Amino acid sequence: MRTPWAGQILTDWCAAEGLAGWLPLLVAVAWALFLVLGWPRLPARRRLTWALPGAVLILLSLELACIPALVPHRTDFSTQTDPVKIWRLPPNSSGLGTNAQGLRNAHDVGPKKGPRILCLGDSWVYGHGVSREEAWPARLGAKTGHEVLNAGVVGYCLYQVWQTLLDPGLSFEPDLVILNNVHNHAQNSAFLLAQAPLPGALRQWFHHSHLYLWLNRGLQRWRLRWYLYSGRENLNVPDNAVLEGISRRILQTCRAHGIDVILLSDLRTPQELQAPPTHEILGRKMGIPVVRVDLTDPRLRTLEAPNHPDAEGHRRVAEALAPVVRSRLEARRRRASTGWEPP
Repeated sequence: MRTPWAGQILTDWCAAEGLAGWLPLLVAVAWALFLVLGWPRLPARRRLTWALPGAVLILLSLELACIPALVPHRTDFSTQTDPVKIWRLPPNSSGLGTNAQGLRNAHDVGPKKGPRILCLGDSWVYGHGVSREEAWPARLGAKTGHEVLNAGVVGYCLYQVWQTLLDPGLSFEPDLVILNNVHNHAQNSAFLLAQAPLPGALRQWFHHSHLYLWLNRGLQRWRLRWYLYSGRENLNVPDNAVLEGISRRILQTCRAHGIDVILLSDLRTPQELQAPPTHEILGRKMGIPVVRVDLTDPRLRTLEAPNHPDAEGHRRVAEALAPVVRSRLEARRRRASTGWEPP
């Protein structure tokens, strides 16, 4: 296994945000030099007096230095940095076809005028290799007449999809979430290993700290690179326990907010035809509808992105989802009219 050298680690941690990304590190180095060279020269009584105020001052200066370092910046891959998900789609990108919220939709998200559907997943939801209108979320919106939001992001793992549901997904108040068979499995472990072992309430409190977010983001970036260097990026051997755990969190979050869910199994390999993906098995256990679409035919691949479906593949996905979407929304309407809520 090759280990990333120190310069690469520092670059991953700071360089993506330009000069602002280096500011927290420079402030930390300045304080370290003071503590090593200047602090011992102070009289013992003064050191005792200034110990607590000095610690507060150091933390406060680092907190302030991390604010500009967390401002989203463009990356080399036309994406934007994110303190939790590492990258996200930039808003109002004509090249990527995003709206003001960074979704791959033609129109900005406004007040709800009817049922709203949120599509979560990786590049197979985003529509890598096809136009925005050819991707299945846009086709599904045209076919059902409902508002369909495309929150798919190229390269996302299931953990990043879960974070997308939490923010900004829930703020859109969707009635229905469609979750696809997300790949990029090895990244899940990298993100989970980077999480501080804190109780949920305490972690939420820390998430208001710019210093905590900056440190956590840097650790996540390093873990992702470490997985890349170690050769563990094997999309065909997912950690089923990790996938089930994150999938369960996504489904429980949707249920807690009264959101219906459809699981999309966009089957990509012959192995998936024989052995259903983990999220499909979990969905059936929890009574969540699963839509299976066979996309293993190599003729359904784009020339620009050979591992992704072409326009015909996206059309098949929309065709398979449309009747299930109509059925779920109709059932939701009936529940709302009678006041009955599912257990």
